[in-house]
Amino acid sequence: MLASTLRLAQWSSNTAAAASNSAYTGVSGGQTSNIQNAYIRESGTAAAPSVAFSNSANCGMFLPGSNQLGLTAGGFAAVTLSNRSTTVNSNLFCMGNLGVGNSNPAARLHVSGTAWASNVMAISQGTASAPAFSWTASSNTGLFMPSTNQIGFAVGGSNVLFLMSNAVGINTLNPTSALDVVGTVRATGSVLSSNVRATLSGTAVTPAFSWTSSSNTGMFLPSTNQIGFAVGGSNVLFLMSNAVGINTLNPTNALDVVGTVSATGSMLGSNVRSASSGTSSTPAFSWASSTSTGMFLPASNKIGFAAGGSNVLCLTSNAVGINTATPANALDVVGTVSATGSAMASNVRLLSSGTVSAPAVSWSSSTNTGLFLPSNNQVGFAVAGCNVLFLTSNAMGINTSNLSHTLEVSGTISASGTVTQLSDSNLKSDFNIIPDCLAKLDSIHGYSFQFINDLSATRHVGVIAQEIQTVLPEVVDTQGPFLSVAYGNISALLINALKELKELHVQDKAHLQEQIDDLYSRLTVVP
Repeated sequence: MLASTLRLAQWSSNTAAAASNSAYTGVSGGQTSNIQNAYIRESGTAAAPSVAFSNSANCGMFLPGSNQLGLTAGGFAAVTLSNRSTTVNSNLFCMGNLGVGNSNPAARLHVSGTAWASNVMAISQGTASAPAFSWTASSNTGLFMPSTNQIGFAVGGSNVLFLMSNAVGINTLNPTSALDVVGTVRATGSVLSSNVRATLSGTAVTPAFSWTSSSNTGMFLPSTNQIGFAVGGSNVLFLMSNAVGINTLNPTNALDVVGTVSATGSMLGSNVRSASSGTSSTPAFSWASSTSTGMFLPASNKIGFAAGGSNVLCLTSNAVGINTATPANALDVVGTVSATGSAMASNVRLLSSGTVSAPAVSWSSSTNTGLFLPSNNQVGFAVAGCNVLFLTSNAMGINTSNLSHTLEVSGTISASGTVTQLSDSNLKSDFNIIPDCLAKLDSIHGYSFQFINDLSATRHVGVIAQEIQTVLPEVVDTQGPFLSVAYGNISALLINALKELKELHVQDKAHLQEQIDDLYSRLTVVP
């Protein structure tokens, strides 16, 4: 059945295709009709394909462009075919091997030619023996992923290069440094790095860092925090955090040399130690022209200076001795001290405390006048063997060392000016007027008396502290072994007593005036 033009028309339930302007209306199901040329004039779209199925109008075939054929499913352009390429716009699933440029694929994806991808291509991790990316000629050589954020390179099934975000490993999957190499590193040129670490410690015979022309000469690690330098298999230089050893692995000083040290010039050092202590006759440090003059170590924590074989100066941690190796004081001189000028010191200490009759510091013209130490944390000043001033950390005594107050005076005090004490109301609170002052005064007495220990037999006047303590305890000081009275404070009692006496006087005067007025009135009415 021939038709010049076959145009897609409306589908019928029993017709596969229909043609307009033709004597033939369709192709019935199950029947074959010979059509030499069939043309579909409408291009269609992915949503409305030119050729579709009756039960799925958006699934079929359409014409995206010139020389292109599109296949649509559910209104989505799934595949686009042209004379140069095939574009798949959705996931592509293949249950068998897929060949690209190859009609006989030997793997799930077999590409003959160059493969290019604009996005990430996700594949399995692979292993060193079966890399994810490999060659057909060597399936155990290629690229794999040991773990997340890691890349491994395998050769012959062995991991030869391992990359992490902050480390590279050669022949190891566990690099602990930026570059970790298991094996020997050989460089024909210079090796430059800000931080190089060797896995092997090495020895003096086989240093960790050496030269191919001299494998027993180089640098090794004798122990933790130590560096050794070997020449010809022998340790010639040894470094520790606080010591350097030459020809020894056990330096006990900052610089420890086993052998003779020869210096053609001056030997300078901020810290020099000698293995030998030396003596005053053969000092450890001396001069070639005078072997008995120099410096030696008399004992632990001591320094001695010798001149001509004799000890002239000895230093300890807390003492200096001149002409003695056993100083007992901060400065101990065996011999006469001569000073042409003043003797000055910022800190002078005396071994002897001294006494009031023989002060520790005195004058040759007056040996019983000066400074002494009565007891710990006390200072005494003596004049002619008498204690005239006594000082403690919080008190001062004049002519007495028995201090119970800030200032304690044994004797008479004379002041050419006025003696005052603070009495500002701004410094006081809780004011109360002293009551019954006349009665209080009536219970105390004024006395004249003589102090028991006063050899001068001088008479004094005052009160008895025990009497006044019963009526006005505020003026009695109980500090110290004996009671004392603040005589000036008794004036408050006297002031109020006078006011009470004045009040009585006013009352008596008024009462007397009443009596006078009464008598006067009686006299005036007598006939």
